[in-house]
Amino acid sequence: MRVPPVLAAVAVFAVAIAGAVRSVQPPLDQAPLLRRPAVVVAPLSPLGRLNTAIRERRWELAEQLATDPAVAGSPQGGQLRDQIRRGSQRDATGVIESKVLVGLLAAWGPAEAQRASLRALTAESPYTLPAKRLKDLLVFAPRKLDAEMVEAVVDEMRLLRIEGLDLNAAGKPLPDLAGAQLRFLGGSALDRVPPAVFADCPQPAILDLTGRKTGIDEIFAAVAGRPSLRILRLPAPHQLTPASLHALASLTGLEELSASATGLTADAFTLLASTQLRQLRLENQLPAEAFAGLGRLTGLRRLTCTLATGVDFAPLAALPVLEELTLAVAAAGGPSPEWLRFVQVKVLRLSQAGIDDRLAESIQRMPLLDRLELNSTAITDAGLLLLAGNPRLRVIDLGANSGISGAVVPRLLRQPALRELRLASASILESAVLGCPGPGQLERFTWGGASSSKELLEHLIAWPGMVRVAVQGKLDPEVKKRLDEANERRAQVPPDLPSAPAIGF
Repeated sequence: MRVPPVLAAVAVFAVAIAGAVRSVQPPLDQAPLLRRPAVVVAPLSPLGRLNTAIRERRWELAEQLATDPAVAGSPQGGQLRDQIRRGSQRDATGVIESKVLVGLLAAWGPAEAQRASLRALTAESPYTLPAKRLKDLLVFAPRKLDAEMVEAVVDEMRLLRIEGLDLNAAGKPLPDLAGAQLRFLGGSALDRVPPAVFADCPQPAILDLTGRKTGIDEIFAAVAGRPSLRILRLPAPHQLTPASLHALASLTGLEELSASATGLTADAFTLLASTQLRQLRLENQLPAEAFAGLGRLTGLRRLTCTLATGVDFAPLAALPVLEELTLAVAAAGGPSPEWLRFVQVKVLRLSQAGIDDRLAESIQRMPLLDRLELNSTAITDAGLLLLAGNPRLRVIDLGANSGISGAVVPRLLRQPALRELRLASASILESAVLGCPGPGQLERFTWGGASSSKELLEHLIAWPGMVRVAVQGKLDPEVKKRLDEANERRAQVPPDLPSAPAIGF
């Protein structure tokens, strides 16, 4: 087959180009390719290896390394051996021993809303943690913390696995706290801590910012997206901005929140629904139009809020696991009672003038109500006796309610389900209790009236069938001793009603 002349010319040209390229040689003086020199890591010195072992809490290895002559004969040798001893006994037996940390020690368990105080730390006597607190988050509240002490305090907190700082001593701003690995930060003097410290905490668990006045938005930016943060308490004057709400929504592990309700809308609770919120405390008055958004927090178990006017309880009836409701309504007229009977709470706390007798029938019909607390409400004797007929209601706590008199006490004691009654109102006189020969079905009774006469105390000591009687205020020492002895005898009898747990913030 004959090749067209054009294609033959193209082929000849391509062969010529290829030959020319092969004939071109690189210049002889061309510099060779540069190679990056290998990085040589110098081996750690004996002191360096020991410090690493202490930082990683590898105590057996640290004890071996401490015998190296280069360590034993060094100026730091004695101090490092002391750190090994104190750090290992902290991990093995829970002993806190320090000449640097002087102040208060507390523990905050994973399921607690409030911390448990342990005891004061002194430079002279070590303290052994209770066995049940060994794995809890420990909080240190120093009596005084000067800027020059920070480094030593941080080193001791790291060594003794104290992961929280509750700063209440006023003073100059603190320098960098990096390296403390803090999981808790709080206290009335928290303004001394720069916002950058919050960004350096890799896994914050609890931030109590109620004592802080500045830098709240910077802290929000620092902790946004941290799934480890589960409790956040903000100062009441700080109004949540849209940016703050989006930062809160990014805290997917958040379980408890205390914040200002000022300016919130229903959409704010739509954002918060992305968290694991179980407990919500709203300071200041929640706008009525925002109240409807609470129904979107379907995992909510505890709610505290204040309203200026009445609302419809339907959003709360939509919360399937809500157990505790603390509600204050300022304006007379109160909330609409229709949906209240469908709210599934076990503990109900009501206060202020907007709570009145219109709610009594709905409270009487609440299906799971176990404990009711009334304080500064407009409920009267008639309303109290109506709501006390709830067959599940076992605890009634009456504070200062001007419309409730002592005339209701004998009739309350005849309620078959009631097991505990707490009276702390000046409008209920001693004579109302003295007129009751016995406690009825009561097992626990607390008196907090304006006076506590010897006659009243003798009367309460003689009440039969009680588990505990408590009287608040100053008491005659001899009578108080007899009351305590009577309670000790009563404590030997198994109670029908378990002690009410500490609830709230």
